[in-house]
Amino acid sequence: MSESLGLSAHRLEEMMGEMQQTILVNHYPPCPRPDLAIGIDTHTDVGAVSCLWQPDDVVGLQVLREGEWHPVSSARGALTIIVADQVQIASNGIFKSPLHRGVLNKDKNRVSILSFYQLNPEQLVSPLEDLISDSSPPMYQPTRFKDHEQAAKGPLSANAS
Repeated sequence: MSESLGLSAHRLEEMMGEMQQTILVNHYPPCPRPDLAIGIDTHTDVGAVSCLWQPDDVVGLQVLREGEWHPVSSARGALTIIVADQVQIASNGIFKSPLHRGVLNKDKNRVSILSFYQLNPEQLVSPLEDLISDSSPPMYQPTRFKDHEQAAKGPLSANAS
């Protein structure tokens, strides 16, 4: 990811510091009226990166794009990588933390396994200086991870500066 921003190979990793990994396993039984229930409500992920594995063919992840919800499917056994808020901040908005949700299925069980990479609570995150210029001013103020995590009640605002 760092190299795609024109940075040294480990620049994002260096800025984020030591991270913690959290694993979450979800089981969603069939829901006779998925239109009346919420699987996982609309949100962005607050950490650095999230990895999703859906071991079956039941798609539950949806991403909001241009005002419409789109299902996200992956090849069997593949991981879906989700950019989270801290990478959006560090990249000064070049990478986006997508607004997404988990939906239920009427007929089938669904299992998802997620791995979240979170920063140290005291870690300060701000747009990388290498990505700031007169034509690309900082879009975010420096923020400690724990403060962002506590304040995150919805999608990350691009005009938080």
